[in-house]
Amino acid sequence: MTSRPRAGAGTAARRPVSPGDRRGAWLSLLAAVLLAAVAGWALLGALPAARAEQRAFAAAPRCPAADGAACVLEVPLTVVGKEHRGGKREAWWLRLAGADGTAFRPELPDGDSLFGAADGARVTAEFWRGGLVALRLDGARQETTATPNTGHHLPLALGLAALPLAAGALWQALWLGLRSWRNPLARPWQLRWAREAALASAAVGVLAGAVDEPDVPYAQVLAFLGVPVLAAAAGRALLLRRRDRTPLVDVPAVAAPDRVCVPGAVAGPGAPPRTTGHGCLVVVDGRLSTALDEGLSVRPYPARLVVERVRRPFRDDPLVGTGKRPLAVECREAGSGAPVLLTLDASDAPPLLAALRAGDGGAG
Repeated sequence: MTSRPRAGAGTAARRPVSPGDRRGAWLSLLAAVLLAAVAGWALLGALPAARAEQRAFAAAPRCPAADGAACVLEVPLTVVGKEHRGGKREAWWLRLAGADGTAFRPELPDGDSLFGAADGARVTAEFWRGGLVALRLDGARQETTATPNTGHHLPLALGLAALPLAAGALWQALWLGLRSWRNPLARPWQLRWAREAALASAAVGVLAGAVDEPDVPYAQVLAFLGVPVLAAAAGRALLLRRRDRTPLVDVPAVAAPDRVCVPGAVAGPGAPPRTTGHGCLVVVDGRLSTALDEGLSVRPYPARLVVERVRRPFRDDPLVGTGKRPLAVECREAGSGAPVLLTLDASDAPPLLAALRAGDGGAG
């Protein structure tokens, strides 16, 4: 088991903002501005334009001959075939022909209704501003994918998704720039819950915009799903905050193996240059080595190591763990006392620590 010093992640002393946090703050602020611009364009520009076109289409008179852009032109066409594409992006098309032989290929939103029309059936096509927007057959009417009545879905979904993402990016920028000294962890709870809440809220926004119809308004979807999402985000924040009270990690004790080779890296006075590509930590008889791979180009570390503590990674660590659950192992050289940092995945920590402590490096 690792010893636990009294200081934890939540009791860090105030310090100047690190260059990495400052850079992250500016990048997050830039992302927030761009996302806010996207939301503004979608909700204040594209969405009103789509709504206006829908109102114009609903108010436009029907006419049997071309009568300008304000008229819905009704033209009789004949069904001459069908096309269907399966897979993830399933699609349906009708192939139609006019009296003068002009061919049309409107896409239908689903395989029901008019897609079952037999070849040779006569349908009435509705054209609006140059596009075939609807078909009628025997009292049934089906709009095509070119209808203006669904043109608001994309800008509404985009705007409702971009707003919480912009808010999350702004929170991240402010925290990194002003409050990052409060939590040195690489994945602090103040950012994790904000990102998760922003992504979940964006998903709700996309769904609300995609299903918005007069009988299912997006405001109802936001209220129905948004409140539980925000409540879950608040609960998640409390759990993460409790976890971040200390950065230290207890590693279960195991029997020391004769030899250990696990993915990882080392930073210290005797560490190999990063350009060598050594991505494995090897421990034999309590002595650490690095290697390109197991048994390949092994390079011994020049000093024995004494394990000090095991913790979760900090943002200003010289190494960044690459495992699913990265850990940082703080050590010191047995002779000089120089600090050494090991990074590895949590699943590989028990055998490596047991092997290090099995030799003289475990004393100290």
